[in-house]
Amino acid sequence: MKRILKSRLPELWEAINSNFDLFLPMDKGTLVNFGAYEADKNIRLDVLKTNSSVKEFVFPQTETYLKFKHSKKKLELTPVAVEGREYVVFGVRNCDAASFKIMDNIFLRQPVDTYYKAHRDRGIIVTFACNNPEETCFCTAFGIDPSEASPASDVATWEKGDYLYLEAKSEKGERLLNSVATLLEDGDMADLEE
Repeated sequence: MKRILKSRLPELWEAINSNFDLFLPMDKGTLVNFGAYEADKNIRLDVLKTNSSVKEFVFPQTETYLKFKHSKKKLELTPVAVEGREYVVFGVRNCDAASFKIMDNIFLRQPVDTYYKAHRDRGIIVTFACNNPEETCFCTAFGIDPSEASPASDVATWEKGDYLYLEAKSEKGERLLNSVATLLEDGDMADLEE
């Protein structure tokens, strides 16, 4: 387990953004939604629910998946591969991350949805545990512990005092934490229980 002072989070985000496309919950007018990281944006890790789901990262609103060329009486079809850098979605709540388990069960079994898989393979999900879920939250009704790591987490995070604790939960998560290792210090799960 690693940790970083919350006052150093902008440094962490800059470092992540230099290696990956980084998305965080931020103010977008009167809404809070995930957006591409920019240093001058108002990042909102304090908000429990964004106005749109993280599903938009695996199901883009529009996507070219096939190109065609017509010449005389022939039609040539060419599949288009998903391209782009790996991305990190930082600050996903466990209830939202749980949806990936359901979607994976549908779209990653035979026949595999290759576009969904390509988007999932490129993505690194950093969940943010809830210390104080609202009365209206539904996590526990669906067997989701808001304070524990989600099964969909590549990196799970917990806030305690002046620190944010980070724990890799997958190979992708290990790679992410290794890419910013100079900013992190060792932490311990016992720190969270104090």
